[in-house]
Amino acid sequence: MSDEKQPTSPTADAGTAPCDPLLQSCGGPPVVHAVLQVKEITFGGNHVVEKDTAGPFVAPEWVRGRAAADNAPVCYARNTTMTITAKLDVTQKPSAADAVDVRGRATLGPAQLEWNGSVTVNPGDSEVSVAGMVSTGTLPNRVTFFDPGSIDWESNAAMTGWKSAGRTSHTIYVVLGAPTGTAHWTLLDISCRGADGKTTEDDFVRASFLPFQSTIGDGKGFKRKRDGVELTYYKQGAGTPSSGVFTCADLLSRADGTGRCGAWARFLVAMHQAHGVTSSAVFGVVPVDAQLLIVKNCTFGAGTQPVPFTHRGQSECVKQQGIVGQGKNNPQFTFGDHALVRHSTGIYDPSYGVGPKANLLAWEGGGIAGIGAMPLLPFMFGGDRHIIPALCSPGFIKYTAVAGDTMASIATKFGIASGGALYNHAYNAAFRALRAAPGNPQPGDVVFIPRDIATTLAILK
Repeated sequence: MSDEKQPTSPTADAGTAPCDPLLQSCGGPPVVHAVLQVKEITFGGNHVVEKDTAGPFVAPEWVRGRAAADNAPVCYARNTTMTITAKLDVTQKPSAADAVDVRGRATLGPAQLEWNGSVTVNPGDSEVSVAGMVSTGTLPNRVTFFDPGSIDWESNAAMTGWKSAGRTSHTIYVVLGAPTGTAHWTLLDISCRGADGKTTEDDFVRASFLPFQSTIGDGKGFKRKRDGVELTYYKQGAGTPSSGVFTCADLLSRADGTGRCGAWARFLVAMHQAHGVTSSAVFGVVPVDAQLLIVKNCTFGAGTQPVPFTHRGQSECVKQQGIVGQGKNNPQFTFGDHALVRHSTGIYDPSYGVGPKANLLAWEGGGIAGIGAMPLLPFMFGGDRHIIPALCSPGFIKYTAVAGDTMASIATKFGIASGGALYNHAYNAAFRALRAAPGNPQPGDVVFIPRDIATTLAILK
């Protein structure tokens, strides 16, 4: 009996498998379980990101092996869930149909998100998909961005334990509210970075404008996300084209990336709309009693011309280094009008990175050198062609008197020290010839209100 062989358990070396209590199989060939590797990620419930007028980004937003720059950014409103469909390669095929759990995990700021799904992997499968996985948590309840936001993927075949299925990286923009306009890539990038952490409309509007204040001057302009082209204001001075430069789409599509004030104002409003903010509006300003406005800076010397346009352009009113615009020192500075943006938080001038200002007078005081009359005189400045009015003034309005007006009451209305200061100003020599001191006007009389003594005067409307 001692020579009788004792039974032994099958071993892998003998070409058979040990008992697998989960599959209730003992003996036979080894049991092989599926191994997965993430291949593509497609997002759901997100808002379309437009590639700066080159068309919307399309699914799948992430593909393994594709250059990071070619993977698509995604946009979600704050405090919402994210839905993901994952396609995975079967890098090890199972010996029999496998039930495989799949999960992804991400830490996005304070938010912990997890996606869970399952799929059956058959021996002949080379890839599988897990569709419609909704995150167990929500994105942060604030404007923010993740660049990158990484998701770690794992698979668990037949409950044998979790194994890595790869990592995916994404640019994720989290907006204040669902976009009401086109969510262009560049607009999202500027605003989500600038307003990172903001939770209210007013705070968002103020904070998202801050980047506009650091992109003024030569070479400092925003870089368009799709191609890196610098965005500028009147890049060629007076030689800047007069068409195709007035909308947000123009700025985002032009090869040279330049635009006029209308384009920049609409750019800012479109940026707000990408966050669901609809209360911003573009409005234009024009001189009250002139054809042209002149942006700072100019030096007014002794004027030799009759009231009210007392100075000759570029001899008695001379351009100096001016306030800088988006991506441009000394952009064009003489206009018939100018486009601004109004919001409850104030007035914004994105062309020059100015704002918020409490009212039009505050904006005007910081940005307007004076007003002028046609024709326009061309000249060169800083290597660019510019134009200036042939006749200029530091600023005025014509006031038509009504019944009950006195020089003192008119002076008070416009923040002038006294009726005498207004009466004796050089601009009112013709009125003095008409009305002797104390010079109270009759209804219909015209009195010039000079900007240099009027503290509450707006020369634009």
